[in-house]
Amino acid sequence: MGFSFITETDPDARLTAISKHINVSNPNFLHLQKDVNDLDLSDYDLVISTSCEHIGNNSWFNSIRPGALVALQSTNLKWHDHVNTADSVQSFQKQFNLNFRYADEMFFNPIFSRYMIIGEKPDV
Repeated sequence: MGFSFITETDPDARLTAISKHINVSNPNFLHLQKDVNDLDLSDYDLVISTSCEHIGNNSWFNSIRPGALVALQSTNLKWHDHVNTADSVQSFQKQFNLNFRYADEMFFNPIFSRYMIIGEKPDV
């Protein structure tokens, strides 16, 4: 894939075994059973979060270094474990102000919408 190392994090202990099974053939893979807000993401060139709606606050975003590529997804679906939803792709962009956007997309179905933004973390 062109990456020298992949780190994945999820606080849910049930996912650790699944993650390790899926990535068994990747020697440069690390799964951390941690809250992303407790990690220092400043050494990563690419940060992907496909479930921003599950993360209670956005403090983890502050630890990403300026210039890093960031790919994020969220939804407007109200659900018991969705604690940080976005009402539109525009409101999602305001939560995570990215420079040089490569994508701002919305997937719509009658029940909910899903948003994706990809760009570079700006200088502070």
